[in-house]
Amino acid sequence: MDILILAILLGIVGFIVTRSYTIYPSSFGDRSPVQPRASITTKCPHCQTVVKRQEHGQTCSTCRKSF
Repeated sequence: MDILILAILLGIVGFIVTRSYTIYPSSFGDRSPVQPRASITTKCPHCQTVVKRQEHGQTCSTCRKSF
């Protein structure tokens, strides 16, 4: 009878531990499936000015060079 109670308690503890891994993944390391957003800015390689990122062809607003 004592072994049965011990097995039930062990099962409850195991269940709680495994549930805490799924509910609080940040406390056990960063496992977030969300990817960080892409940066909307980039630096001009010529003058190091921060400019907005475009999909096709970049032109710096300061030095007017394309990159």
